[in-house]
Amino acid sequence: MIKIFENGTTTECLKRCLDDGYRPMTTMGIVKAKKENKIKPEIWYDTSTFFNLDTGEIKDLSIKELRSVLSGKLRGRVLFVNGSCGGLCGISLNNVGRFVGEKK
Repeated sequence: MIKIFENGTTTECLKRCLDDGYRPMTTMGIVKAKKENKIKPEIWYDTSTFFNLDTGEIKDLSIKELRSVLSGKLRGRVLFVNGSCGGLCGISLNNVGRFVGEKK
């Protein structure tokens, strides 16, 4: 089961997603869901893939690590998959958010 979390900042949407018991999709999960037409392919989505500003590392974060992002303990940018061109970009946690949450 998937659910879209939007209408707020990246931080607010991520918090609602986690609080509702969903796990935000990773970059590869978003790409796969678009190809399978589970989500609208022309729209951008934030992911749980994270660029750490301190280490330069890019990784898919665990639920615990995502909560650390919300509390400010991890400094960086969540990555989002662009809609029409399929590009990958980093976004500030204060920008408009849209996460695809998965519940298994």
